[in-house]
This record gives sequence, C-alpha cells and structure tokens, in this order.
Amino acid sequence: MTDCTGNSHSGHAKAATKGRAGRPTAARAAEIDRVILKAARKLFLEVGADVASMDAVAAAAGVSKGTLYARFTSKDALIAAVMDGLLEQMDKRASATNHLLPSELEPRLKEYARRLVEVFSWTDYLHLDRLMATASRINPDLKRRWDRVALAGYVTTLADEMERAAGLEGQSGVDWNSLAQLFVYGISGRYLDAVTNGDFVRAEFDVYCATVVDAIVACVGFQRERGR
Repeated sequence: MTDCTGNSHSGHAKAATKGRAGRPTAARAAEIDRVILKAARKLFLEVGADVASMDAVAAAAGVSKGTLYARFTSKDALIAAVMDGLLEQMDKRASATNHLLPSELEPRLKEYARRLVEVFSWTDYLHLDRLMATASRINPDLKRRWDRVALAGYVTTLADEMERAAGLEGQSGVDWNSLAQLFVYGISGRYLDAVTNGDFVRAEFDVYCATVVDAIVACVGFQRERGR
C-alpha cells in the first residue's frame, strides 16, 4: 500500500521499470500503462483522486516520475484514463449478454431498465462514482467529461437500438435521441433519487419503469401509424 505522500509500502510493480533504456516497445509500453493505471486506480479509491499526488502514483506503481509523465502528461489525463478503463470494463460486462435481449422494442426496453438499475450496484460503477466525486473537486470538467463520453454515448447507442427494434430504421419523424434521453435520465434519475432519500421500493419502481417504457412505445406507435 502507498500513502498519499508517496511513501511506498510495496515493491509489487518495480519490475515495470526494469529493462533496457530508451523507447519501450509497444508491448512494454502497454505493460507500463497497465501497472500505472492499476496503481492509480487503487490509490485514487483509497485516498481520493483529489488527494493522491502524482508522486504517490509513481511510487505505488514502482516507476519514476519521468516515466509516469511520459505516459500520462498530467494528473487529469491519468484520472481520465482510469475512468476510461472502468467504463470499458462496464461496457464489456453489459454487452456480454446482448445477444439474449428480446428483439421487440417493449420487452427490450424493459430489460434495459432492469439492467440499468443493476449497473448501479456493480463494483466498477461504485468505483467510478467515487472517482468522479473526488476528481470533480479539483477539476469539474472531469465530471462533464463523464456526462459527455459515458452518458451521451449510451444515449446515442440506445437511440440506435430503439430505432432498429421498432423497425423504423431510416424513417424520419421520430426523435430517437430524445426518447433515449427520457429513458436513461428518467429511470436513472428516479432510481438515484429514491435511493438517496431512502424510499426505494422495487415493486413501485418496476411499475414506474413500465410506465416510462409504455410512454415511449406509445410515442413510437403513434409515429408508425402516421407514417402509413
């Protein structure tokens, strides 16, 4: 373990700095990045991204400050890279069973709603949430980056999925992005608000999710009838 002052209590990653001098090979650079990101993630979660110093990260990873800054030019860049790693892990986990999703729009959205709530209990999500909370104290842009990269990206992907599931690909008149935003922000916002207030009841929330899905399906059905 390494404290936030940079005092290392472990030499687990010192092997990352060994090897011949000069520019590392692609494989070597990837290994150095992996070690740095692993150490940074652990340290950021232990003491907070706002408290942990680059010196502490270098010590925890067993690399020199020069190597650390050669790979990540700033603390913000390092935090963003750790966030990207967490997002990638979550995306892989979430998409692993996409082939099992219903093809029809209504049951597909209901399954998406169930999954969206499930994600909030994942360790990776909880880690990402803590990381954003501490990182935003030193740079609010990092939180805005999360909104842009993760949430906006998910909304865009969901909008495309909804269009395909509805069988209306390429047809104008449906604002799929707005419907996807209604789904994502409506469900996630209601869930987080209920949990924060301590009044989350799963049965009631499931009814709410079904209502949101029904409203979206009704909008799509109306547009389908108009297009005939």
